[in-house]
Amino acid sequence: MEPTYVSLMVWVALNLSHRTIHRKTNSALKAAGLPALAWFDVLWELARVPNGIRPQDLDKILLFEQSNLSRLLKRMARMELLSTRLISRINAEKLY
Repeated sequence: MEPTYVSLMVWVALNLSHRTIHRKTNSALKAAGLPALAWFDVLWELARVPNGIRPQDLDKILLFEQSNLSRLLKRMARMELLSTRLISRINAEKLY
C-alpha cells in the first residue's frame, strides 16, 4: 500500500514540529543552566528499571538519537547521576 499525499504531508509536519519543539526546549534548558533533554530521557529510563539495564538495551528504547550515547553515559557517571556495575558472568556492565 502506497502512502497518500496527505499522509506524507502529515508525517512531514509532525517531524518538523517535533524537531522545532525539541530544539526550542533544549535551548530553554541550556539558558536555564540545565542539561539537554537526552539526559532526562536517560534518567527516566533508569528510574523505570530498578535492577539496572545494559547500555545496549537502553540504546534500543531511548527517545533521542543514540549516536553519542556512550559519551553521554560516561559524562553522567562522572557527575554521579548514574553508576555502572560489571556483571561478572557475562562480563558486561549495567547502568543504575
